[in-house]
Amino acid sequence: ISPSATEKATKSRQQLEQRLASIETARGNIEKRIEQIEDSRSGELIVQLHSSDAEVRMAAAQNLSKKGAKISQTKVNELIDIMRHGDERWETSRSRNEGRHCTDYEYTSIKHYAATALTDMKSRYVSPDVAREARQSKSKGVTRERVTDPGWV
Repeated sequence: ISPSATEKATKSRQQLEQRLASIETARGNIEKRIEQIEDSRSGELIVQLHSSDAEVRMAAAQNLSKKGAKISQTKVNELIDIMRHGDERWETSRSRNEGRHCTDYEYTSIKHYAATALTDMKSRYVSPDVAREARQSKSKGVTRERVTDPGWV
């Protein structure tokens, strides 16, 4: 092989290596941006857990649960924190038995919705212990209270 052919081959290899490095850098930047977008979407869903609309809260919990590998450890940790320490709750039903002088209220806490998201989430950041805790928290997140009407006490 002639020296000029060797030199041409060496230049071509160097150019290809530079292009490959450039492509790998671009790929890394794209992957990082995709992670940021997914993290932002997860953040939006977590915000929706605070909605006054029960359907919005439940849809957000279900969509978070489906995130699986796309959800970051930071967002999983946020859900775990909400499940453990969230203090918001909403009246989700009210009933009154005929002839009774009391009203039964059902309240669902934000802990229930965060736990719903974590219970079936297929994420490496949700350990079996956290999933078990989520199942327990999910059932404890719905409470019922009976309130006797004033004047009938």
